[in-house]
Amino acid sequence: LKRVRKKGDRKDYYEAETDLRRVLDSSLLDAISRSVDSARTLIADGRKDLSGADVPGGNGADVVKARLADAEGYCDRITSLLTNPILRKLL
Repeated sequence: LKRVRKKGDRKDYYEAETDLRRVLDSSLLDAISRSVDSARTLIADGRKDLSGADVPGGNGADVVKARLADAEGYCDRITSLLTNPILRKLL
């Protein structure tokens, strides 16, 4: 939404943004980037917690480490899409 004014009226009026490019550039892509950054932090915290854990047999920890690596790979792919100049040009 954006605030608009009507001449001669002191009230605030709001209008929905209709330019999809502006919406994507300003809010949606930024929100996705923040979510990916947050996920990276959680992945790093999970790795740190696993490195200090003494897990008997180690099998469960290996599975979790592999899943964290997969999640980090997804974050890398999403980041590369969001920073891709071709995608930015299309949007």
